[in-house]
Amino acid sequence: MIIIFKPPAKKLFAIAVLAEFASSSPLLAQSPSRTEFTVVDLDGNGQISLQEASKAGISELVFRRADLDRSGFLTFDEYQRTNSIG
Repeated sequence: MIIIFKPPAKKLFAIAVLAEFASSSPLLAQSPSRTEFTVVDLDGNGQISLQEASKAGISELVFRRADLDRSGFLTFDEYQRTNSIG
């Protein structure tokens, strides 16, 4: 089977391929932003508990690895590590 793309479809396909590559590449992945941190920090105390992280879809394993000081909470700097771990 041969698929023939019309010019606009080629461009859209290329954009989709590049977007998928960027989202899967650790070098191109962006760190979580301060805004994302604030959304996950449900009680607004400036740190993320395991319960808050779980509600945001962060596994306990990733949480524990990101919690460098073993405080049981993630600071913003520790939270930024979750993308590179998970």
